[in-house]
Amino acid sequence: MNAYIDKIKELVTPLLENKVIDLVDLHIQRDRKKVTLKFLVDKPTGGISLEECVKLNEEIGQILENQDFIQESFVLEVSSPGLDRPLMTIKDFIRAINKDVIMFLKEKIQGKLELSGRVIAAKDNIIFLDIQGQQVEVPLEKINKAKYIF
Repeated sequence: MNAYIDKIKELVTPLLENKVIDLVDLHIQRDRKKVTLKFLVDKPTGGISLEECVKLNEEIGQILENQDFIQESFVLEVSSPGLDRPLMTIKDFIRAINKDVIMFLKEKIQGKLELSGRVIAAKDNIIFLDIQGQQVEVPLEKINKAKYIF
């Protein structure tokens, strides 16, 4: 299944890069009658619109049909990952700059396994948080789970 996902990503990456859109995730779901491809996409700064998702759905569909890569009937879904999605990659945290987040850590930083604050920067796999006026650096690999605070 991973080879299947990799091939689909390879086919649609040029389109997404041209439009400066990130592929956040791709899920494939199979049932007896069809295959469902679920693309979660976003802009590097966040905030992809419904109209952009509709247009991408059409364009990705054309690419997949023209390549005749998927032999069975398929349904294509292209959507925003939503506000409550987990923050997992450096790109996710770049989109979260100036937003409040909560992090659950794999090991303690400043004596805590849970940190919450405002993301002020994200680079070189380090997330910079403002926690009550103090800057805290959190290496990406030490984050078990992170999400926005609403």
